Amino acid sequence: MYAGVPLICIPKSGDQKYNASIVESKGVGIYVDYEDLKDSTESLGAALYQILNIDDEGNFNFNSKYSLAAEKMRNNILRNYDPETKKTMKDKFLGKFDGTN
Repeated sequence: MYAGVPLICIPKSGDQKYNASIVESKGVGIYVDYEDLKDSTESLGAALYQILNIDDEGNFNFNSKYSLAAEKMRNNILRNYDPETKKTMKDKFLGKFDGTN
């Protein structure tokens, strides 16, 4: 999410399904079931239409709810980043306790 771009997640195994569901619940992307893609790419096309906010005439608008949510998350990430040390606030906080600051 550092780039602020919405995601289309196609999880296959492990914790990927959980992570994809988090992405979708935060509104920064869409979960597409891998099994659905075996027979048809319709669900992937629908996800692209949603992410790009494509209207009936084929025009798209980058200000979809997913783009706006991804940009908001990016801003939250960068707000907690110190460009001088290249560390997040969490890293700086943890460094105080383990002596690596």
